[in-house]
Amino acid sequence: VVNAVLALFLLVHAWQTASVAAAGSKPVDPVVVDASALRIEPQFDGEGLAKALVVQLGRDLGPAQSDGEPVDLGVRLDPEQPVLTTWRNAHSVVVAPARPLGRARSFRVVFGRDLVGADGARLAAGAVVPFTTPPVQLLQVVPGGEGGPAARLDCVFDLPVAKAAAQKFLQVRTHAGEPVPCTV
Repeated sequence: VVNAVLALFLLVHAWQTASVAAAGSKPVDPVVVDASALRIEPQFDGEGLAKALVVQLGRDLGPAQSDGEPVDLGVRLDPEQPVLTTWRNAHSVVVAPARPLGRARSFRVVFGRDLVGADGARLAAGAVVPFTTPPVQLLQVVPGGEGGPAARLDCVFDLPVAKAAAQKFLQVRTHAGEPVPCTV
């Protein structure tokens, strides 16, 4: 009887161990990164134009170390223009367009190849990330120059604004809506 109980115990224990081992050896489905989870952070030049886009992937899909050298990841910008891509770190890619991107314009970053991380997570080829560059924001207008030959308004923007753009778009009007001649 003791031998039968011991044999039953060993059989149950062997079956549980085999079940746990089998469960641990099941293939795990790789994580597919959803393109809607990616974030784009524009980097601006001295005139307030986007000179580069940092695409935050949300997962480690690139090399742990980056040498900053351009890599061909099959990334393109739509509307189409040449770009250089580099890994910033394992979870972000820098996309640098040939020409800086203007303010308040819509673009799409398109991934032409799969990006696969060391853990098997992947961003599928054909993933599209739409984004719009931010518009210029006027933060403050400060009157000044009283008592001088001409009144003065100091305008403070969120990012640098080229003088030519300010001259083109900045207008001063009276309460009645009449334009006031001004120089920038």
